[in-house]
Amino acid sequence: MKKYNDEFVGLAHYRRYFWNHDVKSRFVLYALIMLKGDIKARPVAEQELRGMLKKYDWIVPTPEIQMGRNLWFHYEKHHYIEDLEITREVIADISPEYLVSFDKVLKHNNRMAPFNCSYTENPDRFISRA
Repeated sequence: MKKYNDEFVGLAHYRRYFWNHDVKSRFVLYALIMLKGDIKARPVAEQELRGMLKKYDWIVPTPEIQMGRNLWFHYEKHHYIEDLEITREVIADISPEYLVSFDKVLKHNNRMAPFNCSYTENPDRFISRA
């Protein structure tokens, strides 16, 4: 892994950014846009993100609510469910103690943060390079 000396590091999914409004789901966001028209969305400025790091270690998106469906259903709708079924089988074989947590997250949860976004202080700055 390449080391960087930058003070802060972040990851942003294509065409995604942090926004200072918590709407809980894209459905609500789209409804706001339809009702209000242009909602003047603007990305959170880097200085604002840095300010948030005084209170938090990491900045990540607010999870979205998947409109009453669990994440297993959501995965099945948009991906190959066989992949998730095989993953569950492997966990059951290798580390069965994690199976309850796996099922809790995927079968009894309807919140997720679907796009890669994060911002934090660069951990490399704190690691000795002796």
